Amino acid sequence: MIAAANLPNYKLVSTLLVLPILIIAIILWQYPHTIHHVVKNSSVKTMLSVNVKYEGIMKTSTTDQHLQTLKAVVNSKNLNELATYCALFLSFSILLIAGTGLLLDHSIQNRKQMKSNKQLYRNLYLAKLFFPIILILLSSSSILLLACLLMIILVKYVSSIFALTTFAIMIIITISLSWKIFKSCTEKSDEETLNLIGINLTKAEAPELWQFVQSIADKGQLRMPDYIVIGMNHCFFVTESPISFWNGNSLSGGATLYLSIPYMHYMSESDVAAIIGHELAHFTYNDIQYTHHFFTISKRLIRNTTAINLQPLAQNTSAWDWLYSILTYPTLVFAEHFLDSYHETVQQWKRCREANADKIGSKASSTKQMAQAMLRVAIITPAIEYIIEEFWFAGGKKESVLNSIQQLINRHGLPDPLMLLQSIQSHPLDNHPTLQRRLELLNIKLTDPMLEEASNNQHSDLLKQLKLI
Repeated sequence: MIAAANLPNYKLVSTLLVLPILIIAIILWQYPHTIHHVVKNSSVKTMLSVNVKYEGIMKTSTTDQHLQTLKAVVNSKNLNELATYCALFLSFSILLIAGTGLLLDHSIQNRKQMKSNKQLYRNLYLAKLFFPIILILLSSSSILLLACLLMIILVKYVSSIFALTTFAIMIIITISLSWKIFKSCTEKSDEETLNLIGINLTKAEAPELWQFVQSIADKGQLRMPDYIVIGMNHCFFVTESPISFWNGNSLSGGATLYLSIPYMHYMSESDVAAIIGHELAHFTYNDIQYTHHFFTISKRLIRNTTAINLQPLAQNTSAWDWLYSILTYPTLVFAEHFLDSYHETVQQWKRCREANADKIGSKASSTKQMAQAMLRVAIITPAIEYIIEEFWFAGGKKESVLNSIQQLINRHGLPDPLMLLQSIQSHPLDNHPTLQRRLELLNIKLTDPMLEEASNNQHSDLLKQLKLI
């Protein structure tokens, strides 16, 4: 279930729904006129009449008449009515814009779209297009609404000129903020590069490894990677991002399968085949490409939100920062809620794709073997991660990593498998479902033989068979 699909949080409801309705109610209570009456007696109609009879005015008006017209517009009563009418209009506008934004928010939470990558991408792409527009309209309406409310107060208790000056400043702020949001849409961010400890092995350098992966791909009718990288990072994964290796080499991109030497050292051939089948399924069904698309959209949405968001207010924050935070608060509440919905939707999609990759990858081995491989990964992960972190901390210079892992396992043993059912597989880019959930989706129940096999503290000979050590 998507958590964000629940009713909107209280901040969103109170700021974008309750507050505008309250303002409308107060205005109608304080000024019990119909909108027609307000327009009829306000300077708006006077100015409209002036525009309609523009040619006659140009012929008959004098400097004194212009001054009289200006004084009439600046008249306290006229300004008060004009500000009241504008506040009423802007309050309705905020309700309309907020409603549109919530409909867009609801569209990306539709669970039916999880079954189609294209449909999900289409909806999220529309969100990318309309999100900054909604932010601009919502922020402009909120700021101008506050300006109108201030004008009503200032006209009554200070002066009309001061009220108009304040309103002009608010308009400048609105234009500035809208420009910042628009500019954030045009900014380009560089593609992130993965920093890994590993080497790219060609078919000539590791024919046995490539033949092993090819046999898995053929059995499961899966797409082969462009590159196979082995290294000391603590997970198996696939990526199409650029890679930078610690030895100075790099890959500019392409379908890359990353195999972790420590994990392969403690997994059987059938276990590794199941995991590789899972990873190749992501290539076959374009999960990596869609993940990249969604990540790009996410960065765009975050830039849009950052354009209206200041750093957390500190004790020495200036009065200007406090004012800016107040002016952008309604828009920021909506933006943060929308971002939460977006990220939860993408995470839900990723969990669905992981479950699908488990099922597809099982074709390269078996459902039971896939479950066995996942259980084995969960059990050996704590020891491997501990030694790998030491390896990274030592700058990649720690000697005999595999021996260190074996010594740690011999000294402390392996954890109880049943204690790891809520664990999540480590991954540099995604969050997998819990182990228990993945086993449930495969309809696998743990048995004593499975637990005993997964808890074996001895390493395998797979790396030697593939001539990698």
